[in-house]
Amino acid sequence: MRAAPNKSLQRTRLRAPLSSDPLGRPRVIRTAVACFAFALAFRNQATACSCGAIPAPEQAFVEASAVRLVTVTKVSDKLWFGKRLWYTLVGHEHSDYADYVSRFGFEITAHVDRTFKGPADSSTRFLTGRGGGDCGLPFKRGNQYLLYLGLYGAQGLSIVGMCSRTAPGTSASADLAFLQGHP
Repeated sequence: MRAAPNKSLQRTRLRAPLSSDPLGRPRVIRTAVACFAFALAFRNQATACSCGAIPAPEQAFVEASAVRLVTVTKVSDKLWFGKRLWYTLVGHEHSDYADYVSRFGFEITAHVDRTFKGPADSSTRFLTGRGGGDCGLPFKRGNQYLLYLGLYGAQGLSIVGMCSRTAPGTSASADLAFLQGHP
């Protein structure tokens, strides 16, 4: 006859607690909520840059408030993590493009190498968008650019974007030939 197994000697399977949360919420739920909040904070707005036809150098010169050959000295990001999170969670409305760029774009400071139109300043500051859907252009410190500046918004902000003839100095030879022959 076989003896019944001693229940006190049997192995018992211990289950690990789902979380160490004092309220007993599973770790999975906390992780999902954190991932959702992170995704919400960094979602992209569905916008697209639509320019139409880029004007010829002659027309762009007439329409611009200033035309300058500059060397970029500083690129400042107007959007930092806390600001992005706040505007994402609370919401934000832009009165116009200038308002959007002044809050979320880049502020560029540049040394003016040559002025073709507008005040002959030694330096200039202007704004551009973040790129892609907001028509912003990428600017790099130390590089030379031909700027066709426009004034926008109630504050009269100088803004450049991909819908103008603004371009790196190395790829603006046609514009520079026109501008050097222009009085």
